[in-house]
Amino acid sequence: RRNGVKGVDIHVVELIRGKGNTHLMASDRKNTTIRKSEIILAVQNLIYREGSEQVTVRNIAREVQISEAAVYRHFKSKREIFCYLVRCIQDTLLADLAGEMSDGTSWTEYMATALNRHLAAIQSRHGMAYLVLAEILSLGDKELYRETRVCLEQYIERFKQLLTAGIQRGEVRANLDLDATARILFGTIQGAVSLWALDHHTFDLPASYAAVWQELQKNICLPIATAR
Repeated sequence: RRNGVKGVDIHVVELIRGKGNTHLMASDRKNTTIRKSEIILAVQNLIYREGSEQVTVRNIAREVQISEAAVYRHFKSKREIFCYLVRCIQDTLLADLAGEMSDGTSWTEYMATALNRHLAAIQSRHGMAYLVLAEILSLGDKELYRETRVCLEQYIERFKQLLTAGIQRGEVRANLDLDATARILFGTIQGAVSLWALDHHTFDLPASYAAVWQELQKNICLPIATAR
């Protein structure tokens, strides 16, 4: 696994601008972690409001209220900014699904809670991770494709780990195709987020996906009578 990006919150927020334009360019240099975080947030805001075609160094600088030269001090190119953003998304998606399973909790209970938490986090971020990845695919950049593929492979691998834990606890079918099932979980979440976005976020995403998970676990889990 490649190294992730630490210290960056990728929630969609509007950066707070000062009153008036007299302090458009920040006079004090912030440390690299903070400034990179601000740049990444600016990129997400631009994508969310206007689409990836508006993600230019000039617009990023305007959003963060710094000079274009200051942007280039932290990133060599727009491609590098997008690559960094994908790594941030990877870290966030994996963090959503992190957490140990306690001995007193069944695997099905743990998964229901983990998926509910994950979908609630996606909802609170306005589906930004999926939106950004979709926008990146529209750019036609092979290096960004590779970064996105690594991100999604790590995400799918986390589902495989969760399914493996269920097998080890005797609650999931031992003959389950882990690769296929992990991809199905990814695909159903992606589909749920897409429908939610197309419906202008009008329904509760975690509640909607809970019904999907109820159907999926019928084919994933052993019957209660045979599970340990």
